[in-house]
Amino acid sequence: MDLVERARAQGGSVPRSIVFPEGTDPTIQEAAVALAKTGRVRPIVLDAPAGLAGRLAPYLPDPEACTVADCSNDPRCRRYAELYAARHDIPQEAAEIIARRPLYFAAMMVAEGDAHGMVAGILSATEDVIVATHLAIGREHGAAVPCSFYLLDIPGREGDEGQLLAFTDPAMNPRPDASELADIATAVAAAVEAMLGWTPRVALLSFSTHGSADDPAVDVVRDACDELRTRGVTFAFDGEMQADAALDERVARRKLGDSPVGGDANILVCPNLDAANIGAKLIQHFTGATAYGPFLLGFAAPVSDLSRSATLDDVVGTALLVASLPLSGHRS
Repeated sequence: MDLVERARAQGGSVPRSIVFPEGTDPTIQEAAVALAKTGRVRPIVLDAPAGLAGRLAPYLPDPEACTVADCSNDPRCRRYAELYAARHDIPQEAAEIIARRPLYFAAMMVAEGDAHGMVAGILSATEDVIVATHLAIGREHGAAVPCSFYLLDIPGREGDEGQLLAFTDPAMNPRPDASELADIATAVAAAVEAMLGWTPRVALLSFSTHGSADDPAVDVVRDACDELRTRGVTFAFDGEMQADAALDERVARRKLGDSPVGGDANILVCPNLDAANIGAKLIQHFTGATAYGPFLLGFAAPVSDLSRSATLDDVVGTALLVASLPLSGHRS
């Protein structure tokens, strides 16, 4: 079963509206058409060219409601501005300027239930997507730390989930402490279970495997594992371990002995942003892996921050997966 079929099966039969604020990008336009054809996603494309609605028409019951040519003139803009002004205690005039920006208009659509989720980032910096998400959508109630993860589709990989591997945190937390690392592991385990029905097997990575080296950086990972044990999480995890011990059964037997995830991990938790971002980009470059996401967690609605190098397949797969994520329903 390929990713499209997985996402459709996991997400149910009701199509979900996903908003794309960067509709001037040709890749986003082509992705909207491909997604409409799946029947799983109703794309809302901001600043879309006039002809896009016609291309979507054969696949959507109401294509005019699913494309917005100019969000600055959309009648909802004033309502979004009023809500944003009240939420942040700023003048209405300032809020109207903000709400006309595609990133913020899209995020407000999600915040107000006019779209299920947002996929952005192909033209925008990660920081801009995160700030708009934080200010317009808000944090999920009870979420300890916002984080992110990639879902990598790696040619030649043969795991229980086929070629797929979750990789975290490539976008948000430069130097997480032990408690934050435990929070990231917990959030991503829950997300991939909800997204694809996986049974999470989480490896907390390091340059050390079960005491083979000592360093303050290793201590953070060890302490994160201790924190997960103290919390009594129900998903399988182990660490600290090197990446080969997490992914290769032969190496795992030699380095780890008996481990609940060694050699068979499906979620790799890197110790910091450097390791996660560099590692994910190297996998993409050398294997031709498709990267879905990063998916932002810890917010009150599903959002993905695309890489600016995202391909058509990246965008389509990412949107299908965002559509499969549940709404938290609670804003902090």
